[in-house]
Amino acid sequence: MSEVPKQREYRDLGPLGELLLKACPPDENNIQSIPILAMAIQVSSQAIYKWIRKVKVPADRATIIVAKSGGRVTLEDFHPYVFV
Repeated sequence: MSEVPKQREYRDLGPLGELLLKACPPDENNIQSIPILAMAIQVSSQAIYKWIRKVKVPADRATIIVAKSGGRVTLEDFHPYVFV
């Protein structure tokens, strides 16, 4: 049985931030964080924090995030946050 990934502690990031952390692939120490997600999808951490602040994710990035999530999230989960 695999160990549940540990999420890094953050101030309240809201529902989108929680969804992004859930989507994050765990690193070699089984930790999930915004910087780890940023590296996985090849954007800056600042870009992800901007999405969280604006409560919007670019559609092309949502698709990449879902692909990298290993099934932890779906495109439907991102529906309220995607803009075209």
